[in-house]
Amino acid sequence: MEEIMTLRRYLEEKRYDEAMIITIELENMSYDDKILRVMDFAELILLQLIKQDAEKRSARSWERSIDYALSHLVRANRKHRTGEYYLGEKDLVYAIEEAYSTALLMASTQAFEGIYSPEEIERRINRQHILDTALERILNEQEHSKDRYVGSKNDE
Repeated sequence: MEEIMTLRRYLEEKRYDEAMIITIELENMSYDDKILRVMDFAELILLQLIKQDAEKRSARSWERSIDYALSHLVRANRKHRTGEYYLGEKDLVYAIEEAYSTALLMASTQAFEGIYSPEEIERRINRQHILDTALERILNEQEHSKDRYVGSKNDE
C-alpha cells in the first residue's frame, strides 16, 4: 500500500521517472505473487500425483483435490482482461519443479500412512513422469478454461 501512495505522490509532483520505477516494482511484486500462488496449487497437484504413483492406486478424493488445484491454479494464472496467462509453459515448468520437493515431503507424511521418508517415497516413483503429468494437466486445463473464457466473453 505504501508503494501506491508513493506512486500517487510522484505522479502529482510530476516526478515521472521515479513513478515509473515504483510501477516496475509493483509489477514485479505482482508477478512474484502470481508465481507463488501457482506454486502453491502445483504443490497440491504434485502431492496427489506422487501419492498415486507411489501407492499405484487412486482415490476419488485425490482426483477431486487435483481438479480443485487445477481450477484454482488456472484462475490464479489468468490475466483477467485478456484471458492470457502470466506464466507461460517455460515458467510453469520452473514453478512445478520448484514445488516438487515440498510436495514430496508432504506426500511422505500421507502415502502409506506416513511410514516412508521422502527419499524412500522418491525411490518408489517416477519423478519425471509426475512432473510431465502435472504440466500436461495444467496446460490441458488452461486450454479448456481458455475455451470457456472466450465463450463467456463472446456471450457478453
